[in-house]
Amino acid sequence: REDLKAGKTLIDRFNDDKKKIRPEVAEAGIMVLDSLIARLKNFRSGLKKTIEDRKAEIIDLEKQITSVQPNYDKVKRLYDAHVEERDRLQQEVDHMTSVLEANVGAARDTLANATRAHG
Repeated sequence: REDLKAGKTLIDRFNDDKKKIRPEVAEAGIMVLDSLIARLKNFRSGLKKTIEDRKAEIIDLEKQITSVQPNYDKVKRLYDAHVEERDRLQQEVDHMTSVLEANVGAARDTLANATRAHG
């Protein structure tokens, strides 16, 4: 722990301890470190390959987006115009429906008043 606090690397600590341990134990430690380094290199290599693959995918997607963009913009403008027209017509229908309901109500009231007046 004191070595870690002093900022010693794993290899520095191993080299310091190597003088104190038997050669066969030191050799086993070297094999473990070599194995660890090999796994780390493979992991790093795999990550670099994945990063390269993702960058290629991004470039491909950007090309596809660029090719689709003009059509998308045209369809989006058409869509927006249709939505706007639909909303305008719906407001018109809602207004006409309320006017019609008000007229029916007024006619009903007039008929009821006429019926009572003549009844």
